[in-house]
Amino acid sequence: MGFMILMGIVRLPRFDDYWRKDAIYHYNPVAGRITRDRFRELKKYLHFANNSDLAAPQTPGYDKLGKIRPIITMLGDQFAAVCTAAKDISIDEAMIPFKGRSSLKQYLPLKPIKRGIKIWMRADANTGYVSAFSVYTGKKGDSVEKGLGSSVVKSLCEKLHNTHRHIYFDNFFSSVDLALDLLRVGLYSCGTLRSNRKGFPKQLKQFVKKGLPERGQSKTYQCGNLASAFGRTSGPLLL
Repeated sequence: MGFMILMGIVRLPRFDDYWRKDAIYHYNPVAGRITRDRFRELKKYLHFANNSDLAAPQTPGYDKLGKIRPIITMLGDQFAAVCTAAKDISIDEAMIPFKGRSSLKQYLPLKPIKRGIKIWMRADANTGYVSAFSVYTGKKGDSVEKGLGSSVVKSLCEKLHNTHRHIYFDNFFSSVDLALDLLRVGLYSCGTLRSNRKGFPKQLKQFVKKGLPERGQSKTYQCGNLASAFGRTSGPLLL
């Protein structure tokens, strides 16, 4: 696994180049520790779960990630163990480029990486270190997913309750209910808010519709422990 990660960082034109004797290509951190044929054999038969223990598709308990669930769990536990989450936490999605055939593949036409496997991530807002992640396996059934963004944030922040950290996210995740739910478990939040979301302050909707007269002006509305602000440059913001 370490060699594969290293090959993703130090890229050579062809797989065999890592073991070439030509000094321009030879990469000793890999070639000096494992032979090419041994690496190929391990990669060919790499397996993380016993197939006989996995539930079949369309049966109760079926997990699309069942074959790699042990390694995902191990990585998640290790990411959290080696580095304590900082005060400022960002939650967002990431795409792993993939053009093969898989039910996990997503198509996001407006993203830089349009096709791939979507990952929800909880990362340090300053360093980018990922302390928790979740692989999106697609919606369940044919119905429209409701509250997906909110459930993702709550799931990723489950182990941060009552630590008073600051959670940041964009308008895909943000909602008034989510901000209140996080506050109840001892977490602060900040994110841009879509004006059509439930609970959006009526006092700010008129400014969203007609806009503000001058650049740099803003309007703020507070209700209890939540504050909403609208500015020409930033759009609606939920605190």
